[in-house]
Amino acid sequence: MSEENKLMAFWKYDQFPYLLGGTITKVMDDGIVKIHEYGNSCFRPVFIVPKSQGEELLNELESLRKEHRKELDNILKSNKIKANNLLSKFNYKI
Repeated sequence: MSEENKLMAFWKYDQFPYLLGGTITKVMDDGIVKIHEYGNSCFRPVFIVPKSQGEELLNELESLRKEHRKELDNILKSNKIKANNLLSKFNYKI
């Protein structure tokens, strides 16, 4: 295993939890990294950590993402009920 494969990089993402990560296959001279899990796509990391620490962080982020999604789903269900109650006097249901 090369030295890079023992490291994981994390980079900004536009959806919660606003961070993605993966195993580095190559570090370029400009600091951009190639990531195994993304077909060797390139990203500019915000930080790099040892693989064991990175795997732990990815698991925690995934748990947080699932919890966030569940909470959002519950809010949507609750608000749909409230909207339907409000709209029922007009015989309309969403």
